[in-house]
Amino acid sequence: MYLMNALRGFVMPYLALINTVSSPTIDQQDGVAYYSPTDRGGSMLINAGDGYALLTSSLDGAINFARAIGFSEECFGLHLGGYMPANLGDGNGWVNQTIELRQDYGNAGIGTCLESLIGGNHFRIFVQNGTTADSGALFLAVSREEPNVDRTFGID
Repeated sequence: MYLMNALRGFVMPYLALINTVSSPTIDQQDGVAYYSPTDRGGSMLINAGDGYALLTSSLDGAINFARAIGFSEECFGLHLGGYMPANLGDGNGWVNQTIELRQDYGNAGIGTCLESLIGGNHFRIFVQNGTTADSGALFLAVSREEPNVDRTFGID
């Protein structure tokens, strides 16, 4: 059951089949799976207007699972796009993502560079760890990158 909850909490947002997933059986701090951001003045949207999916797990576990399904850290460790802040209602206010993972097209070393150029899927992870709501829950903002060529050179 634990594995199924973990898979449901991570894979389903990636496939964009559901908007919000919570699993109270996965790692918890403060005795709760997560706190609703809206209960404490936060938002269920990041600053760019994207919504979250919810995964309650460890950050290392989420990164390892992301690698297993074809996602890796930023191209050469560089983040060229804008950071997207989120307010998880945890007392930290609006903070930038903890990490962004991009589709790596089968090559963890340089595949994310390709995702930045030709587009693809990526997601940002935010950790709910503030002084007023320290659940340790991970919130994911999942989106699809448009090809960089279209944005940079204005090609229709």
